Amino acid sequence: MNIRNICYGRRGVATLIVLFCLLTAANAQVPQWRLHPKYSSIQLLGNGYYAVSIDGKYGIMDKNEKVIVDLKYDKLAPFYSNMALLYKNGRYVGYVSDQGRVKEFAPINYDPAEEPRFYEGYLLVRNNTGYYYLRASDDQTFGPYTGGRQFCEGYAVVQVPMNPKKVINGDYTTQMLSAETGELVQLNLGEYGVDDIDFISSVSNGKSIIVLKKRFYEYNFRSGTLTPIHTDGNITNKKTRVMANERPLFLEQVGDKYVATFKLGKMTFDPLMRLASIEFNGQQPKLVDIPKEKQEEKKSSIAFLGEPCAIYYNKEPLREEDQILSPQFDKVADIWNDEALVEQNGKYGVVGIDLSRKFRYMLNDNMPIGFEHKTVNTIVKVVCPPYIDPKKMVLTSQDENCHISPDTRKENTNVESSVLTYQCTLNIPDDIDLKKNSKSTNVSLTYDGLKISPYVIPFDTWYINNYTVDVKHAVESDGLKLNVFVKNKSQDGKYFRNVTLERADSIAAPELTKINEEEYTATIYGWKEGTLRFSVDIEEDGCPTLSYDQQITVGSTKKAEKPVEEPVVTQPKIKRKAVTTSKPKTTPKTNQPVIFY
Repeated sequence: MNIRNICYGRRGVATLIVLFCLLTAANAQVPQWRLHPKYSSIQLLGNGYYAVSIDGKYGIMDKNEKVIVDLKYDKLAPFYSNMALLYKNGRYVGYVSDQGRVKEFAPINYDPAEEPRFYEGYLLVRNNTGYYYLRASDDQTFGPYTGGRQFCEGYAVVQVPMNPKKVINGDYTTQMLSAETGELVQLNLGEYGVDDIDFISSVSNGKSIIVLKKRFYEYNFRSGTLTPIHTDGNITNKKTRVMANERPLFLEQVGDKYVATFKLGKMTFDPLMRLASIEFNGQQPKLVDIPKEKQEEKKSSIAFLGEPCAIYYNKEPLREEDQILSPQFDKVADIWNDEALVEQNGKYGVVGIDLSRKFRYMLNDNMPIGFEHKTVNTIVKVVCPPYIDPKKMVLTSQDENCHISPDTRKENTNVESSVLTYQCTLNIPDDIDLKKNSKSTNVSLTYDGLKISPYVIPFDTWYINNYTVDVKHAVESDGLKLNVFVKNKSQDGKYFRNVTLERADSIAAPELTKINEEEYTATIYGWKEGTLRFSVDIEEDGCPTLSYDQQITVGSTKKAEKPVEEPVVTQPKIKRKAVTTSKPKTTPKTNQPVIFY
């Protein structure tokens, strides 16, 4: 799983790191503080432990912010091979594992030699008697030696003193020390002896470069074989052998690397003295392979973007819906797996993303929502893992049509989940219809001070038709009288608002006179026999207009006493208001008849 992020870190270099995770519409992975932002420095150890400092004192904490190693040391060296050195008063006083196991020395017997770090579980140290290798697993030391290099693939190059009484300044031979046995390795040198060794490189891919009396060889530690390095396929051809210019071999330091020059080219070694490359004048030496420099690969599962920084899932291309945490961090200094080392207000903390668990947002228990009136009261919930404390969660609305009542919050925790519940009020959507369609609302969650990116909660909704309309008519001496009966099936009838008649053409319809909440009348003057078409429109405050199409057939006055044809009642439809501004409808005078054609 991966996440993507671009932000400027400690060196001002853009960082790009990756996390893949599938996002669902109403769910979000659970982010939480593993260390709150109150530390002067933090080093991610990648195993649920962190090297931290406050006010110049260093120690180790776990992901539950429990102190594993007291913050009492003046310095904590970087971790290598899962070990780090501890310092007090400028001196090395012991070491600690990345899980908090501490070993202190009293009195101090050694100082670190060269880089103060462990390699393959060994620390190269020295005192006035020589160089030693300290094994972290049991504190055993190997030595003394006149000099040495770090362990690589289980072997370390050491300078073995010829005279035990003159370790530091005496003569020595160059040999190999085995980490497995703690003994010097008996190299298969054929006709040569250890006194003939001019140089041995550190082991890489199971092999070393050995120079014996100016001649370059490749030594395979797995098979114990010594192979001359040459420029053709004939290892017996002395003219194509790679030879040093002088004895002893001269190594020139160039930057952080070392260069050994021979007659027809040069070899380059990395800082640990492992072979990095060979250059030969016009030809490539017949070496089995050139080892590649090994680098620790830090896999990451979250990423960051922008200033202030937000944390995203890594998708290509990066999309807004892939955001996990809103912009809120001054800097993201490091990121590894599912953890981000962040800075806020000059202090460092660690945010972890639980990729296996999610926040789930629920509106109306995921059931469709029918609007009878301008608003609907319902419930919004956040369901999360049981280890999340709902008291630390706050849910707010990011939608002006959704109002969450803060004083209605309820929290509940059981063995399966934690639930935060609010009552909320939804306004009727502008483009609601009588048939179900999909709408959504936006909410934003804050957990323990972390601003989780806003989420869109989808829901199905429709406008409930609670009305029935019935129109009766009769021919009277002064005109055609209409009786309009409007009934509301809703329990709350007080939402009746406005009932009007509308013609299908441009001629105005008569106004209705309200008899009671369910009956309205109107009289049509100057009517003519035939089919009259019009609509009964019902509009509540803030709701769309429901339009019920009507059709009645009226005969001549001579046939008025006969039964009239019942009106044709159709299903209502929502009448959308025109966007353009129209002139206000004028009300006819009472003494002026309305001709209804």
